[in-house]
This record gives sequence, structure tokens and C-alpha cells, in this order.
Amino acid sequence: MSVLTALLLAVSWITTPGQPRSCRDSVNVVTDASVERVGPPGSDSLVRLLPRFRGPEFPADLRALRQGSVTARFVVDSSGRVMKGTVLILSESDRGFGRSVCQFLEQQARFEVRPVDGKKPRVEVRNAPFLFQIGA
Repeated sequence: MSVLTALLLAVSWITTPGQPRSCRDSVNVVTDASVERVGPPGSDSLVRLLPRFRGPEFPADLRALRQGSVTARFVVDSSGRVMKGTVLILSESDRGFGRSVCQFLEQQARFEVRPVDGKKPRVEVRNAPFLFQIGA
């Protein structure tokens, strides 16, 4: 096998759809609870996105696609911030959408964490869907 063939195989393995990928160096975190998804504002979910945060930006270079999707796993700490190194992209229709979700979760998103027995837990969100659509 040539070096070029090996390099192409390595690159195709890295970008193969369906392979979960970390946004940055990952860390192992012990959580107090886990939920399947984030609840909408006003719900009784353990973790809710605060209403002032609309979600990730639609990547400008992908506007021709008109839509995209990402599913992510991450950990929200007791203060409502996503813990650095815990975001894992489970699926993405395009890598650019995944980058936008990583940036949103790690730098902007804030969540409301409902107390359990008087204490706000550290919560793993297992399958959070993010849908991108122009004109919706």
C-alpha cells in the first residue's frame, strides 16, 4: 500500500459518517443523572435550555444546503454550563453543522438545571438533536 493510499484511508476513517467525534480533547466526568434530551423552556425536564439562547448559528458556507442536523451528547454542570471536553458529536449531516453545535454548546449555551433533593445535579444529555433550516 502506498503512503498516499494509507493517508486517504486514514482521512476517510476520520470523517466517516456515523463515527462519534469529540469537539476537543475529551474528559471523563462522573454525572449525578442523565436525560435523553433537553426539555423546552417551561417544561419540567431536569435540564432546559434558557429561553434567551436560540441555538447554534447556521454556518454561512452551508447556506446552499438549506438544512442540516446534528445529534450531540454532553454534560451540563450544576451552574447550567456545558462542561468543556464533554461534547461528543454522535451524528452530523455535515461537519460544519457539527462545528457550529460544538461552538454553541461550549461557548454560549446556558441551561436551567432542576434541583433534585435540594441540590442541582451534574447531568449527561445523551441524544440532543439540533436541526438547522433556512426559512423555517
